[in-house]
This record gives sequence, C-alpha cells and structure tokens, in this order.
Amino acid sequence: MSTSQPQPYQLTDNAYPFVPSTAEHNRLEQQCAALNELMLDKPIRAPLKNSQKILDIGCGTGFQTDLLAKMYPNATIIGLDMSPVPDLRPKRDNVIYILGEFNELIEKGHELLQPGTFDLVYQRMLLMGVTSWPQHLESVKSLLKPDGYFESQEMDFWKMYDRDNNLVSQEWHFLDVATRGPAEQGLNLKIAEVLPEHLSQAGFEGVQQEKFPMAFQKGWKERPETEKLAVYLNWACRPWWRRFFEKGAREGEDAEVLYREFERKVVDGEVGVHGLFVATVGRKA
Repeated sequence: MSTSQPQPYQLTDNAYPFVPSTAEHNRLEQQCAALNELMLDKPIRAPLKNSQKILDIGCGTGFQTDLLAKMYPNATIIGLDMSPVPDLRPKRDNVIYILGEFNELIEKGHELLQPGTFDLVYQRMLLMGVTSWPQHLESVKSLLKPDGYFESQEMDFWKMYDRDNNLVSQEWHFLDVATRGPAEQGLNLKIAEVLPEHLSQAGFEGVQQEKFPMAFQKGWKERPETEKLAVYLNWACRPWWRRFFEKGAREGEDAEVLYREFERKVVDGEVGVHGLFVATVGRKA
C-alpha cells in the first residue's frame, strides 16, 4: 500500500528517535486521537474517585493532558515532557506543564513532583522513552498516594493475530530482527507483554490489563474503532519500521528483504493480522 502523504517526522539515531517539529506534533495529535477512538473513547481505565492531582508523563503535544483536565476538572493535571508543549490549544486553568526528564526531576526534588501526592500517574507510548523500567516504576510509585493508580498504555505489535484471534506470527523471524536495534539502546519494544510482572515486582497490587485489537489494514467491519488507527499506522509508521530493520539486521540478513516481508504480511494485509494496544493498571498498596 502506498501513501500520498510525506514522511511525518525526522528520525535520528537516539533511543527516542523523533525530532520535535510541526510535522511531529501533527503525528502525535493524530496518534492520540486514533488511540482514543480505539479505546472506545474511554481512554482512562484506572477507577479514579475524587482525584486531586494527576501526572501525565511524556505528554507530547498535551492532547491527553487536556483531555484529563476536561475529564477531572477538580484535579490539578501536570503534563511532563522533555520537549516544550506546543501552543496547539488553550491551556485549561487546571493544567501545569513541566519541562525535563522524569527521573532527573524526581532526583532533584521538583516542587510539583513531591512523594505521595498523586492519585494517578498516567503515561502512553513510552516504550521508546524508558530504558530502565524497574527504576521508572520505583519513581512512579514514590509519587503516588496510598491506593493511587499507575496506568501505562503501550502498543504490542510483535505478536500478530488473525481476525479470529489465532496467533499466527510464531515463526516470523523478521519480528525478532526489528526489535534488536532498540534493545541494544536499552528499549524493550515488547514491554506491554511483561509489564504486569514488572508492576508486581515493584509492589503494585490489583494489576490488570485490558487489550484492544489494533488493525494494520482498513475495513475491519466488525471493529470500526480500528479504522482511524489503521490509517495512521500506514501513514506515519513505515519510515520508523524500516529503521528498525536497518538497525537490527546482522550478517547474512538483508534489512530491505526483511522489511518488505513485514510490509507484505503485516502492513499491506496479505495475512489480515492485528496487534494489540494494551492498558496496564496497578494500585499502590
């Protein structure tokens, strides 16, 4: 499948490869909207009651931060990101933005990130931003009130299922190749699958996951909520995926051949597969 839209961002060799720009902001806005639709417009799964303070880690353009502020008007919503939040919408009175790296700000004792003060720490799509999940979760846990919630939402497209939910990708070597490069930079692209274990080890209780089928092709009549994300994936992610194969191929492996196999079987719909978008929620004891 070809696309008439240009590459939506500039890539670098950093662990988080995307360069802040108008095009990147547009990509993030479309991604947020598509994922919210995939979640049937119920983008927060933690059972919050009377929340007073919520943190949105990796808030990007502030799309979800703004939504959290609208959903919980009596709470202070803090959006945190390593890049300045663009001025794409009026900032609600209950929103505050912080610029910086999460763990560094925690270590420095930022005045708005004090221990035991948050009802919810929320994050989405941090699989390209976290290189030590145990450290990250300890920092998250330190911020939460007793019985406060952590919610992490991540894509899992390294296991593929057919439309009847049968796993079909067990022998697809190209999926292993695609995850090698990020793994060498300390990134776990398969984190959604193992995050419940990480949360349990960090001392969270009541850990639960909710999984949403994530189509790569348009036209899944039984799952109309997947349509917008399928359009987004085909437009926005092909250059990113190609980079995975370029970084992961080893001697005797042709990155272009492997990418084309991935594109044919997964993205262009030869097999009609889907991955998962996974919301993981845990409660601080």
